[in-house]
Amino acid sequence: VYYKLIIKNPGNVTVTTKTLTDTLPLRLRLLSVAGTDISGYPQNGTDSNKDSWVVSKGTDSRIKLDWTVSNITAGETRELLIKAQVIPESEYKDFCKETGNESTDLKSINNEVFMDNEKKDEVSIDLEEIKITGKITIKEVN
Repeated sequence: VYYKLIIKNPGNVTVTTKTLTDTLPLRLRLLSVAGTDISGYPQNGTDSNKDSWVVSKGTDSRIKLDWTVSNITAGETRELLIKAQVIPESEYKDFCKETGNESTDLKSINNEVFMDNEKKDEVSIDLEEIKITGKITIKEVN
């Protein structure tokens, strides 16, 4: 599964720094960020614009990606490509039993996206189709 985090500055002044946080559903295994393979947690890197990202694992076993974007000029759009793998249902059920998350719906998981600790948008992943059925678009950063 591939998806992009997209951030756009619709204003008329440069935005110095914004951090976007994406917490992956338990059913996704993170494979790469901006073309860099993920080998463990925590891990950090930069994208082609020299914006930094950090991947970590929370106490709830969910993978968190923080993407810090700097100096976004007026009208500019930046994207961060994410590659993930849907964990097979048999593995996921075992994982849920180990972590106590058995109540999670295996058919559809909503993924919340936050920027500067404010919820901005949602991604819905349809696990029956194993494809992204929505995309993250941050409409304002000012």
